[in-house]
Amino acid sequence: MDDKTMQGDALDRETAGRRGWYAPVVSVLLVLSLIGNVYLYTLVLQDGRDRREAEGHQLAGDLTAASVSLASASRTLDQLVLAQGADRVRIKVELEGDLSAGLPAVARLIGAAAGKPAGSQVKAIEEAALSGLQAAYAKLRELGAHTEPLSEAELRELDGLKALLGSLASSADSVHVPADLTDMAAMQLAAGERWIDAVAEAAQALKDWADGQ
Repeated sequence: MDDKTMQGDALDRETAGRRGWYAPVVSVLLVLSLIGNVYLYTLVLQDGRDRREAEGHQLAGDLTAASVSLASASRTLDQLVLAQGADRVRIKVELEGDLSAGLPAVARLIGAAAGKPAGSQVKAIEEAALSGLQAAYAKLRELGAHTEPLSEAELRELDGLKALLGSLASSADSVHVPADLTDMAAMQLAAGERWIDAVAEAAQALKDWADGQ
């Protein structure tokens, strides 16, 4: 057998050997790639689920805060009419506590609804509604910030603000939020549009109040 023939046989054996380990290696790499893709896809799905759960829990908290705190603030305004001296100071502190919990919740709800495709109505009046919210808060802080009886002008302002707070609380309360909110219920809340409709009502109430000032 000449040298060329021997070299050819050796090359064939080398090539066959390479083919022998090439296919298993490629198969392993493909399997690893598939596992990696599945893992990354699972992470994406889990991240999306976590975000929807967090959004639902945030919405539930804000709806509850707006409903409970602003309803309480509306009732507190009734007490402010007759309160004087130290009693008025106490009531003003209670009112501030309710407002500091309820009004920021309304602002967050408006922002959240305006960012949704179904929230175009809220988006259209978002700026006016938030301006109205800020103006109402300023009025509420000024109202009765003295020792004298409330003036006729203050009483008229009080009636309008009481109606506004009642409307905001009622809109938030119209959305059912389970007392024991599970993650699944939170996602269902975030996915639904009822809360967006409620926020649209609240935003419109704020705009209407501001337009009347």
